[in-house]
Order: sequence, then C-alpha cells, then structure tokens
Amino acid sequence: MVTAIACRSDEAPRDGLAGPSEPARTDGVAPLTRGLDTSARSTPPAEPAPPSGVTSLSIDTITLALSSDGRYLAGGNLGGRALLWDLARSVFQWSELLPDGNRVRPAVFGPGTRWLVGSFDTPDVPWRLYEVGTTSALVSFGAPHEVAVAAAFASDGRFVTATEHAGTVVVALMRFDQGAPTVLWQREAPAKSVAIDSAGTRVAWLERAAARSVLVVVSVPDGAELMRVEDDAVFDRVALSADTVWASAGTSIMRRPLSGAPTRELVALSDDRYPVREVRPDVAVTRPADEGLVLFSSVDGSVVAEVRTGCPCELHALSGDGCVAACACVGKPDVRWAKVVRRGASGCP
Repeated sequence: MVTAIACRSDEAPRDGLAGPSEPARTDGVAPLTRGLDTSARSTPPAEPAPPSGVTSLSIDTITLALSSDGRYLAGGNLGGRALLWDLARSVFQWSELLPDGNRVRPAVFGPGTRWLVGSFDTPDVPWRLYEVGTTSALVSFGAPHEVAVAAAFASDGRFVTATEHAGTVVVALMRFDQGAPTVLWQREAPAKSVAIDSAGTRVAWLERAAARSVLVVVSVPDGAELMRVEDDAVFDRVALSADTVWASAGTSIMRRPLSGAPTRELVALSDDRYPVREVRPDVAVTRPADEGLVLFSSVDGSVVAEVRTGCPCELHALSGDGCVAACACVGKPDVRWAKVVRRGASGCP
C-alpha cells in the first residue's frame, strides 16, 4: 500500500510535484476583473487526447527507464524522488524521496526486476539498487559527493557504472550478490557513456576529448584493453554486441567489428533531420520535432518503426525487448507509452 500525504507550504514542493490549488475567497472580495472587458475571452482549448493505443500518465520527470519486458516504468525528478509504475496493471507502484540534496538522473533496468537509480548534486551516495516489490533500496553504494554519470546491465546481472568525483571519472564493473555490490575491477577514464554486451564478456565506453572521441573496449574478466580508437567524430552514445561496437554522432551511426580488421563503417539514417538519441545493436532512436519516436535499423539506416505519441518527446525510453516505448512530452508533466509495431516481422506480442 502507498499512502500520500500533502502538506501545505509557502514554498514550492521540493520534488516539483504540483501543490494544492488556491482556495476560494471567503472574505467577500470580488475577483480582480472589475473594469476589464472579459466578453472576448474564450475557454482555452482542451489538451488533445493521446492517440489510440497510447496511455498517458501525469507526472514530471527528468529520466525514464523501461524494464526488459516493458512492464515497469521508472522515473525520477530534480527533487530527488524515485518513482515506479506497473504499466501492465496501470497502477502506481511506489515512490521514494532520496536524502535532501540528491537529484535523480540515470535510471537503468537490469534483468528480471532489478533496477538502478543514480543521482547528482548529491551529498549522499550516488547509486541505489532496487527490486520491484520492495519499498526501499536493496543497497546503496558509492561515496558521498560522487556523481552518477552512466550505467548499463548485462543479462547475467553484472553491471558497469561511471561515477565522477572532483572531475575524475571511474568506470567500474560490479556484481550484486546478497550484500553490497562486489567490484570486479575499476579504472579511471573520462567516460561519458558506457555499455556492456548481453553476455557480459566486454565493456565499452566513450571518453571525453576536445572535438573528437576515444572509443575503448575492454574484457570483462580483468579489464584488459582490447581496443582503443580515436575518431574525429564526436560520438555521444555507445552500444555493444557480441562482435561489434556501435556509437552515434548526430544522424550517423558508426560500427566497428571487435575481431579482424577493425574497419570503421558509417550508417546514415534514411531521414537525417533529427539526431540519434539512443543507439543499440539493432536500432537507433530519434525524437522528431512534431511528435513521437522513430526507430531506425542500426544495420542499414532504414525506418523500422514509428511511435505516435501526440506530443514531441523531451525524454524517451525503450524496453529491453524493443516492444514498448515511453515518451515524456515537452513542456508539460505528461508521460505516454505505447507498444512498438515494427514493419515486417516484429517479434513483439
């Protein structure tokens, strides 16, 4: 059971949730409309309803994540509140307010029902690992004043994090058992995006560099470097499959094989009006200015699906199986989600 208690305060709510409406006047004072011509006023047009097949939730968030099967949606806001919804049952699961000063940023689901929330501007620890069905974090880890940068899970539950403190970023590979996560290895690297392949055999990250990118791939057992490539393109996102590393820059996708000659190949999107916002080994996601999401093939750049949400998306999330997409509408507290219908054989229920 989740119980919410609203308290009246002269200050804006810390987590950015809407406060109570202004009470009606009871002192006999008329509203300040005297002398104003109100005859030409019209009722503002109602917000258009979401398209058919799209479900909407009124919430303000700065991060979104979907579980691998698309059942659960996680979010968080600048007030430090972590949130979770069960989309299959259309119910709000729970929320937790992190210690004062924390700001939720990355949220990542792992296999099963575990999910990771990172925070920034934090006097507290930067990472919290949850499990659906619990009402508080299974474990919190990291050092005070560290900032969560990025994280990614493998299918076996191992995960990689990038955490910053005083300008230094540390990439760490971890495994969660019953207590605190076990650090398998860690190393300093100015990473801005991290990835781990599904089998958990390799880790990749992009390093920050002036007007260029450095792509690094290491082995999971010991962190030994397998590839380090400098590129004139400024890549901002990275993904990893069993035999290929992927990165995105603007409207292009770069891929390099992990064995043989590491030949660089660029894949151009068939519609190059909008930049790639997420890259995976199978798809790249863009957010058109008018509404929704467009999914492109990471192999040939062709359109594989269009998700109509009825609003432009400021944030998005795609489930691990690629069958459910979520969108946080620009300029309003509205999160919408829908099933992804891929062209041709989709593999989605």
